[in-house]
Amino acid sequence: MNPAETDELRRAQEALAASEARFLRVMKGGNDGWWDWDLLADRIYHSPRWWSMLGYVPDELPPNASLWRRLMHADDLPAVELVLTSALANGPDVFEVEFRLRHKDGHWVPQLSRGCIERDATGRAVRMSGANTDLTARKEAEQAQRESELSQRLLLERMADGVFVAQDHRFVFANPALPALLGRAVDEVVGAGFDAIVHPDHLATWAARFRQRVGAGPEPVSQYEVAMVHRDGRPVWVELRASRIEYHGRPAVLGIVRDIGERRRA
Repeated sequence: MNPAETDELRRAQEALAASEARFLRVMKGGNDGWWDWDLLADRIYHSPRWWSMLGYVPDELPPNASLWRRLMHADDLPAVELVLTSALANGPDVFEVEFRLRHKDGHWVPQLSRGCIERDATGRAVRMSGANTDLTARKEAEQAQRESELSQRLLLERMADGVFVAQDHRFVFANPALPALLGRAVDEVVGAGFDAIVHPDHLATWAARFRQRVGAGPEPVSQYEVAMVHRDGRPVWVELRASRIEYHGRPAVLGIVRDIGERRRA
């Protein structure tokens, strides 16, 4: 081998070593648990992070290919095996699947696994590599969000005052109290335009204040009296408190209405 070839080989070896070092730093610094499965030898490698997510030190359990099956929740196993079997046989060569693995202390760790299949010249799958992401924080946040939404919905349903969200001059949400006040069904209010719910004498003022409120900041809350329309055509006087909110990422008005018919008659 001449000096030029020796230098080229040395540079290639140095580049490979640097690439491997960068890959190891990424693995150590990342929050995912990496794995590499030699399908022909049926051997699998799990990174230290993969083990620590489940409360183990590396190779504390036999690191064979059946380990994930033994740790997986029984309810998740059939779906995961179906995804793997289908991907290995027919592709796609990149896949992802969610499941739960049992932690050393007994609780279940929700994970998202993303994998990539390597094939030989004949198309036979020879290796599968990927990473698992711990979904615990995301699942807890989703559960907290669901519980918060449930609490808010229960609160709104039990409120005596009518509550609505208006967007683009239409009602996009209403609690049960508002349609009841107007002698209507919920689906007669939600989706209706202002002209179907607001008394004609107050429609122009309502629309103008709606535009003003949407263009304002979240404070202050505006309060005024307005007449809406009962299903039988008679006016229903309410005290309206309105404020600007974001609803599905767009400006909207949150309104709370209180029946003041008795007060006005008095």
